[in-house]
Amino acid sequence: MLTEIVDSLYEAAFISEKWPAVLEGVTRAAASKGGALFVFADGLPVRGKAIPSLQG
Repeated sequence: MLTEIVDSLYEAAFISEKWPAVLEGVTRAAASKGGALFVFADGLPVRGKAIPSLQG
């Protein structure tokens, strides 16, 4: 399972649409309620992805 998550992380780094599925996999592996990723960069707006159940 960990190898699949790592592989999907690398894919999502180049194909941003894959982040929700990656976060779902991490959520399942960690037995958590949800997952989200936020990117902060100087001078740019904050960007983020979350699993569908966390999105408003």
